[in-house]
Amino acid sequence: MTIPEVVPIQLVEVSEGDVISREWVFEDGSVNIEKDPLVMFSIFQPEHKVSLTVMFADSCTVTYYGTVILNPAIIDTVIVDPACPYIIKVDGGFPPAVSSCAGWASALVYLGEELVEPAFISWSTGDSLATVSGLCPTQTYSVEAIMNDGCAVSTKFVLNADGIITPISVYNWWLSGETEELYVQSDTALGLKVEWRLCDGTIVEADSIPLDAINCGGNESNMIVRDLQGNVVYSENISLKTTATGIQNLNVGTTVKLWPNPVNDKLNIRYSGKFQPEINVEVCDVMGKRVSSEIFRNISDNHEISLNTESLKTGIYICRISAAGKIIDSQKFSRR
Repeated sequence: MTIPEVVPIQLVEVSEGDVISREWVFEDGSVNIEKDPLVMFSIFQPEHKVSLTVMFADSCTVTYYGTVILNPAIIDTVIVDPACPYIIKVDGGFPPAVSSCAGWASALVYLGEELVEPAFISWSTGDSLATVSGLCPTQTYSVEAIMNDGCAVSTKFVLNADGIITPISVYNWWLSGETEELYVQSDTALGLKVEWRLCDGTIVEADSIPLDAINCGGNESNMIVRDLQGNVVYSENISLKTTATGIQNLNVGTTVKLWPNPVNDKLNIRYSGKFQPEINVEVCDVMGKRVSSEIFRNISDNHEISLNTESLKTGIYICRISAAGKIIDSQKFSRR
């Protein structure tokens, strides 16, 4: 009788939503893009780390982590659990009277209100300690914490010149409706909820809100994202009076999708709707100031175009698409 050196394990992806691509990554560096791959694992290694990165139709990308454990009672199916109850918070700053790349940042991981110790921390700088130094102002950094149960939590942020940490949003919002009835709509990942702080200070939970209800000035965040424990994981102040100037009608019969988000050097735009002989793509900052404008011609249904974003600074922008003097869509994206 011979003993096999490998054992087949069926992995099953259970993501909900409109998945357009997926990528399984294994400890040996191999990659598989099948939905439910059958993978051979060595019996001489009792535990095998597996990650699954899923991209959805709304350009949202989520990475799940899991462990395949081999023992005498081998399980036929391993499901990577997308539920990760941890949150990661980053603090930072600069030493007094010091400029240039002397900033620091520190990462803490919480389970509810309890501070927990991760098994491993990885910064985009290559460091693996809880606190990292030598950071430059206005640059984008990221940190990921791997927990003892295999769950991973990460965040991206900008260290501003004043030492304040600004998280880069992974939550999308966009404008819809008509000139007199503009709405801000949002989407978030499973397990998160969006709250809005109205002009009178009232907090309401909703997927969309009339723009006039929050567009009343002030420095307080009016979009608040919380996890299931009620912790604030992201907030943003949305003030868009200037971007609404000159809008005649929003064409709600068309759809526009942007990806990737955040973007590096190229923003892809997919237009779905009736033929347009010409469309204008404008990029504005969050105060409504136009930073770029480009015209594209002969745009048909499901047409894809690309916008060069290499010249944009790190931050949050509005992509505004118009045709024949009317706004088709207006969406937010961030530049790494």
